[in-house]
Amino acid sequence: MRTELPEEEIVAIVRRIGCCVAAQSGELAPADKRLYALRDVTATVDSIPLIASSIMSKKLATGAQGIVLDIKVGDGALMKTLDDALQLGDAMVDIGYQAGRRVTALVTGMEEPLGSHVGNALEVKEAIDVLAGRVQGPLLDVSLLLGEQMLLLAGIAQDAQAGRDMLLEALRSGAGLRKLQEMIEAQSGNGAVTQDTGLLPQAVHQIAVKADKSGYLHQVDATQVGLIAQSLGAGRLRKEDVIDPAVGLVLFKRIGDAVQEGDLLAHIHANDKARGEQAARALLNALHIGEQPVAKAKQLYAVIAKDRREVL
Repeated sequence: MRTELPEEEIVAIVRRIGCCVAAQSGELAPADKRLYALRDVTATVDSIPLIASSIMSKKLATGAQGIVLDIKVGDGALMKTLDDALQLGDAMVDIGYQAGRRVTALVTGMEEPLGSHVGNALEVKEAIDVLAGRVQGPLLDVSLLLGEQMLLLAGIAQDAQAGRDMLLEALRSGAGLRKLQEMIEAQSGNGAVTQDTGLLPQAVHQIAVKADKSGYLHQVDATQVGLIAQSLGAGRLRKEDVIDPAVGLVLFKRIGDAVQEGDLLAHIHANDKARGEQAARALLNALHIGEQPVAKAKQLYAVIAKDRREVL
């Protein structure tokens, strides 16, 4: 499907079906790209005020009157500490309200990947599985939290529970999955993938990653997991690299889960067997198993709005 769309087509699609996924064009917040290039060479990529202005410039430029932000915190996120994530949330919410927009920010965890699938087609498959009611867990839970806030800001739901009930009904009835199919087709894609995920690109090799000892999964090095997927071809190492949509990995255990030696921890999806085997070894080192039980990873850390900052 196409995501690089001219403004008039984005508007037409949204008016017709209610949603659209689009990439930033050269005409959307053009100063942001120039400023980012300067940040790259002035060691200010991590500047919270500049991050806030970069993100919000694009949100404001779209004309959205209600904006829900998902700020990630943890090992796999840009914001490594809760304090930094809260500062970023405060700044973005303030920018939005000064521009006359309604803004809510959620600070959610990224100590491990939100979903179990990492990679382009694999993540699309998991999103379809969620909408089809086949998947439970953190990906669904955080999606519901964000959806509640969207319905509140839009004035469609009176409170969070009413919003959640509407979302759960859209899942139960299949309306959410049908809307995804409609959006894919509106953007020139094959909507049949929502009914048959086997139509998505698939890697030639699946390589099992098994536990080398018993215990509990204590830590998932989320940054390393992303780099492993990138090394398989799911992301670019150099600007000229071509992304392979089929490759990536699927995790079968989450932080806090009990593990027995020999248990299947993950599958590597690779089109190059040697790279896949190397990725399998690296992934085993990124999944840390300890002897003592540990708590599940936290999902929601804070909610930030105009006159409200609730740290949970």
